[in-house]
Amino acid sequence: MIELVKTPTSNIFFNLVSNCNNEMILCAPYIKSETVNEILNKKKSSSKLTVITSSNISNFIQRSSDLSAIRKLLDNKVTVLNYQDLHAKIYLFDKLKALITSANLTYYGMYHNYEYGVLIDNNDEIMDQIETDFLEMFESKLYGEFDDAKLDDIEKTISNVESTKYVIKEINGDNTLVIEDVGALLDNMSSWQKDVFYIIDKLPNNDFVLKDVYKYKDEVALKHPNNHNIEPKIRQILQQLRDLGLVKFTKSGQYKKLFIHNGELV
Repeated sequence: MIELVKTPTSNIFFNLVSNCNNEMILCAPYIKSETVNEILNKKKSSSKLTVITSSNISNFIQRSSDLSAIRKLLDNKVTVLNYQDLHAKIYLFDKLKALITSANLTYYGMYHNYEYGVLIDNNDEIMDQIETDFLEMFESKLYGEFDDAKLDDIEKTISNVESTKYVIKEINGDNTLVIEDVGALLDNMSSWQKDVFYIIDKLPNNDFVLKDVYKYKDEVALKHPNNHNIEPKIRQILQQLRDLGLVKFTKSGQYKKLFIHNGELV
């Protein structure tokens, strides 16, 4: 069965949440605290919850997505994954029903905006395909996982950014932080993170590939003479910068800056 779902999405969505017995996967790029609170209040204790969303420093600064919502989920032992190229809104319940919609996990998405989607029920072929797509996402090298330490780092970075001059611009489909004082992004970074960040900052293009960073590996090796695995370490640091929302993984080995250092901002 396929049923059209129009505004308000909340009626069907929260009914599905309340009646889910075993497992739900909620996938949306934007997530807000009030909606998370309602989900946690209405879900059954027996229902395992996994949330897939996106880390972008600009979105958190603009409050289009809430760090506090992610923190609330973690406090309730929910697995929260970061998949930065996410635009889909797919909500899967007990591998039996799926809501595919334009509505994010926000108050306006659920209650106010004109949203449109479909509820799929009792269709094994489509359910199998959705489950397969989720498994491919989980196995991809493009995703990370949120934890409290990462949220702490993001919150500290945002506090530093908000104390300096910046603007946020949409560049090639992504909200991008344009900042005058790049030091605001560095205060809470480890020495390794700073070294890789500086390399990325001086690359001429927003989009770059792994070999662009590897060109500077000898320079990095001089700063870290006791590390004999420079390339794997660089990849690890890129993952950390991704989870901070400063770098986006676009494809395997391909990246995009989510910040621009512009000393002539104002």
